[in-house]
Amino acid sequence: MEKKMSKAVQIIAATTVATSGFVAFSPVQTEAATSAETLVKKSEESKVALMRAISVDYSASVKIQPIKEYNKAKDDYLAAKKAVNQLSGKQKQILSARLDVVKQWLDRGAGYIDAISSGKKLITLQAALQKHLKAGNPKEATEAYHKLSNEINKQAKILYRVHGKSTRQAMLEYYKVPAEEAKEKARFPVSIHIELERLAKELEKGDDSKYMQRMSNIEEWFEFVEEDALFDALLERYYEVDSLYVPEVAEVTLANVVIPTDANDLDIFLAFLFFDKHGNELDIDPYKYGYIIKDDKGYFKEDGTLVDAYVKTGLTKFEKVKIELIDAKTKKVVKEANLDVIDGNKLYYLDQGNLTDESGKDPENLIVGKTYQFKPTLAVTYNGKEIGNDPGESVSLADLPGITFSSTNEKVFTVSPTGKVTAVGAGEASLIVSWNGYELDYYYEVKAK
Repeated sequence: MEKKMSKAVQIIAATTVATSGFVAFSPVQTEAATSAETLVKKSEESKVALMRAISVDYSASVKIQPIKEYNKAKDDYLAAKKAVNQLSGKQKQILSARLDVVKQWLDRGAGYIDAISSGKKLITLQAALQKHLKAGNPKEATEAYHKLSNEINKQAKILYRVHGKSTRQAMLEYYKVPAEEAKEKARFPVSIHIELERLAKELEKGDDSKYMQRMSNIEEWFEFVEEDALFDALLERYYEVDSLYVPEVAEVTLANVVIPTDANDLDIFLAFLFFDKHGNELDIDPYKYGYIIKDDKGYFKEDGTLVDAYVKTGLTKFEKVKIELIDAKTKKVVKEANLDVIDGNKLYYLDQGNLTDESGKDPENLIVGKTYQFKPTLAVTYNGKEIGNDPGESVSLADLPGITFSSTNEKVFTVSPTGKVTAVGAGEASLIVSWNGYELDYYYEVKAK
């Protein structure tokens, strides 16, 4: 009997242990879980609305910040999160995982809104830059340029974090691309302003070592200044800065020149080249720099121009003339040149020419297998007269002894010593025409047919 009772106790004990594996929820717990589930579903619905509002593949506009959708999604998320945090066990784990996805889209929504805020800053700075460029304010434009440049670099990181390739691309095209285009348009005028101010400071300190380099840059960049008011303002400053440059002449050499007859606007100072201590050739008025001219024939005044007796006719005799460059203060001869007076009506250089086909026409393109002839059309004499413009005037190869021709690519076309061009293969090449120290370059495309 005792053994049976013992067995019964054991069975009862085992049943108790097995029963303890089941979880029993109180009515309050069940209500909390149901409420949390409802709030999570509501949060997920708000997430979908936000997701559509930040994607151009749906209803998003990169011009509009979805503040309303974001705030609702955030409020619903926080409410659901609070409810889920009151749960425990597996239900809390499952609902929390669902809310993590909502949180991910909230972060993306915040990034989208931040990107538009950043983009609007770019639009504001871009407008300020364009305003100063149009108004001709180089200093203010330079300041606006640097602000825009810094903001582009800073905001690029934000813009590139926008979720979704198509949305990110739309955002960049609307904000970043126009800002970069405005920056590029302003690059040359801003560079001119910066270079001028650097040069001004250097010249005020007596440092002219970079004058030629900086002026060369500035003069090249002027070509790309589009706004008239800005161009005028920069040009005015250019002359102001240039006036600060008063270089000392360190060396004088002779130029390779001749004196043409029949020329009445001669400047004999052109027979001399002036250099500073850095080896830069100077573009100066030698007469204002204290140099005077003296010649052995009495043709020229001290300022290098012809004396009155020769102003109308120019020089008429073919002879040598000794020219002295004299320091007006010391009366010492700085340099001496012995120049030839030559016939001013002789051709000096070839200015224009063209190829003609077998029918005498100027071809648009060259054709493989065809031949063409170079013909000079306009030349200039030593006294500056153009030959070939007026009716009855013409220039021929016979007028240009020693003229030479070459092709930059003989696989495209060849050229004979007489200027006959033969197209041999499709491609592109240039015809180089040289005469009397001057060179012309003509580009041609050769086609198979």
